[in-house]
Amino acid sequence: SMDGTDRLVLISKNLGWPNGLAVDKAGSQLLWADAHTERIEVADLHGGHRHTLVSPVQHPYGLTLLDSHIYWTDWQTRSIHRADKDTGTNVIVVRSNLPGLMDIQAVDRASSLGLNKCGVKNGGCSHLCLPRPSGSTCTCPTGILLKEDGRSCDPSPESYLLFSNRASIRRISLDTDDFTDVYIPVPKLSNVISLDYDSVDGKIYYTDVFLDVIRRSNLNGSNMETVIGQ
Repeated sequence: SMDGTDRLVLISKNLGWPNGLAVDKAGSQLLWADAHTERIEVADLHGGHRHTLVSPVQHPYGLTLLDSHIYWTDWQTRSIHRADKDTGTNVIVVRSNLPGLMDIQAVDRASSLGLNKCGVKNGGCSHLCLPRPSGSTCTCPTGILLKEDGRSCDPSPESYLLFSNRASIRRISLDTDDFTDVYIPVPKLSNVISLDYDSVDGKIYYTDVFLDVIRRSNLNGSNMETVIGQ
């Protein structure tokens, strides 16, 4: 599920570098492009009925599909290729001489399959809504715990560390065990040295020795203003 539960390994054998992955919702299939085996393969959504669709392919990376075709990028040929989705035949080059190719996605605005369980009022979640087969799960940004109602989050952790690394100001939550640092989007930072936090007004104060200023902003990085400057 998109909330990380019910994890299941579908394919584990004869894989090298499975760079590209695409779900064929209409055909209930899973397709992947492997640059080591030089194949584009397909299986059903349970990992069964596995077979090779296109081989050889030199160094496939991104993979997508639209209607009756699959499309993929190739590092070696520096091209975007296309083939029939069901047979793997009729391979053509859509566009060549494209260095630095990475992923690719096909978009059809007129076609939409399925229902977004988070589409109405964000699934009732205050922040992140993650669909599940049986419904949805609410979760919070990094370092913030979900409230007892199972749907809402506080705007910030209860306890945390603030630190500067010259070019940015970051926060580490002490409410969770992962201690992942989160970037605070304070604008126009050049060389931040010292900082402190005013819990009454909810303001971060910091010095920037390159600009020779003392400034402050909200904890989310907004409303930055100069307190003392030249």
